[in-house]
Amino acid sequence: MEPNIHTDGSGAPDVDEHDLRRERLLSQISGRDRTAVRTRTSVRRSFPVHVLREAGINAMGGVGVGSFVFLAVQALDLQQIPITPLSVVTLFVMSALIGVLSLLFNLQLPYGATLLMHCLLTFGLVTGWLLINRWFVVFSGHFAGFAALFAVIYILIWVGVVLHGWLLTERLNASLRRRRQRDDNEKVDD
Repeated sequence: MEPNIHTDGSGAPDVDEHDLRRERLLSQISGRDRTAVRTRTSVRRSFPVHVLREAGINAMGGVGVGSFVFLAVQALDLQQIPITPLSVVTLFVMSALIGVLSLLFNLQLPYGATLLMHCLLTFGLVTGWLLINRWFVVFSGHFAGFAALFAVIYILIWVGVVLHGWLLTERLNASLRRRRQRDDNEKVDD
């Protein structure tokens, strides 16, 4: 690992291996040298600010996914859910909280345990949303259908999340390959 001059006063570097890899990747993608990238990435982020920023980003993504799923369920006429101002506001809040729950995957826990915890908490939020809006499908004879629909939607969303991550990785790798080829061609020309 490269030496780092940024410290928090304790003498320990405040940039870990992950941040150094990120600096390298950003410098390769942007074409800027690593010191220019380091000034933006190696400033020690305080824990609450970093978590709040990531929570905000996840919440916005959750609202987008939740809104899409709600409209898809409405369009496919899978559940009769009346659209009221309360249902829309609580949908946004529930979806944002589900997005924030994705922060669980940043914890150092086995993926399966984290996924199960996320699924159960998401199920609880959706159930709470239904109850707040006085849609008692949870307590009616339709609970099995609701649970099955929830499971199908949850699986489809995770397939979408994994596919999105894979496509993003492919795009970054293609960008790195093009940059590497351009750099190799420039070295040959010199």
